[in-house]
Amino acid sequence: MEKSKGIEKLFFDLASESRLGIIRELQEQNLKNNELGGKLDLTATEAFRQLQHLAEARLVQRLPDGTYAITNYGKLTLRASSITRIYLRA
Repeated sequence: MEKSKGIEKLFFDLASESRLGIIRELQEQNLKNNELGGKLDLTATEAFRQLQHLAEARLVQRLPDGTYAITNYGKLTLRASSITRIYLRA
């Protein structure tokens, strides 16, 4: 039962287009909150809220220079979600 809660939470974390967009942007380069907001047409407040959510899920991390980066777990999760989408289309 405990494992399914983790999976359900991960699916919830990835269900938001904003959060998924942030992870995809961070896969390309580390960015600051306001840079992400500009790229994804989010307010600074909304981008920050989504980044906090992703950081709590350990999909992204805030670096000392104020930028955010995708974690190894985030990279793995993004890769797995891409594989799943390909599999579901077949």
